Amino acid sequence: MLSLCLIARDEEAMLPGCLASARGVVDEVVVIDTGSTDATARVAEQAGARVVHWAWRDDFAAARNEAVAHARGDWVLVLDADERLAPGALPALRKAMSQRRADAGLLRLHDAATLDAAAADVLAGRARLGEAEWLPRLFRHTPDLQWESRVHENVRSWLRRRQNRVVRVEADIVHLGAVPQLRAARRKQERNLFLLRKQVQAFPRDLYAWGSLAMEAWQLGRLDEAEHASARGLDLLSERSESRGLRAAAIAALVALERGDDARALAAAEAGIAHDGPHPDLLFLRGWARERLGQLEAAIADARAALACRGAPQDDSCIAGATTHLGQTRLGAALLLAGQPAQARAAFEEALRQRPGHAEAQIGAAKARLAAGDAKGALAACEPLLARGHRDAWKVAAAAASALGLHDDAALFERRAAGA
Repeated sequence: MLSLCLIARDEEAMLPGCLASARGVVDEVVVIDTGSTDATARVAEQAGARVVHWAWRDDFAAARNEAVAHARGDWVLVLDADERLAPGALPALRKAMSQRRADAGLLRLHDAATLDAAAADVLAGRARLGEAEWLPRLFRHTPDLQWESRVHENVRSWLRRRQNRVVRVEADIVHLGAVPQLRAARRKQERNLFLLRKQVQAFPRDLYAWGSLAMEAWQLGRLDEAEHASARGLDLLSERSESRGLRAAAIAALVALERGDDARALAAAEAGIAHDGPHPDLLFLRGWARERLGQLEAAIADARAALACRGAPQDDSCIAGATTHLGQTRLGAALLLAGQPAQARAAFEEALRQRPGHAEAQIGAAKARLAAGDAKGALAACEPLLARGHRDAWKVAAAAASALGLHDDAALFERRAAGA
């Protein structure tokens, strides 16, 4: 018997799609309502779910544990209201549950780029943010199954006790909650920041929580807090913590790059790789730092290594685009600096194919044309960005105009660049 366990609050809009996606797959549904003021409970009950009203305690792990306490199945599947189980999951779930030596299953989670994206496009990557991630969502229902951590809750301690008997389940989840406008409207990052501060205060040696705090602070533009949290994470990472160090290392590198400390960025990325292995986000960041330090051959190799991971689901991720348009852009930048404009242009144009309108790739493609002697093509490539007042586009346009002998235009473009 398989129980679907959800926690929800004010999810009347999202919940029906989630429950519909699990219909015919699970044997029962348990919904923990943490204080809805809308029709969430009624929607759940009308869909056949058992609803438990539970007072929110600023603790997602406690809510997960409450849901499992009410589950009657031998196995538990965990979804959120803004997630949908992709079609075809049932055979894969049954196969995983039939394995005696399996206690948990990893499912692929795909972040949809838009709310109206077709599931097939999300699963294929055409309408997905970054790569899919393997996440533990299927669990054998043992008496000691328990989540930990107020936010980004996990069952790592339970898995260690069960000797980490985990299998990959060939089933997919489409996640709508990462769509930027929805995430901003729900103020998820501010909520997560609040809960993560409480988590690290209570558990100051929780590497994953420090890394998650750093990531949320970085995404909200709180650079000082991101730097402090990632530095604390790097301290714990150096002690060979069993937790993942990706987030702490990646954010430490991003902060250092933002502040122009390229050597420190390189050290952070290398520390993360030494701890977690060659994750594409860390390869991407190491390559970026090496590019800025002038280590161009190594930077090109790192960018290509990150791009080679495209399509391979990861266990965690910080940088949506490291294996696609951002990776291609960094590859193009390193190739251009290395004096290979034709290859650089190909990389920039691939980035634009993957993410039309990506400004850095557009400017890079224009620079590559200029470096190859095509000043007229470079000027044309800049035009879409000139109307938006992009400073670097005006600079490239000025150089292209100068190469064409259009000195008055070049002077005008330089003035526009200075005032952009």
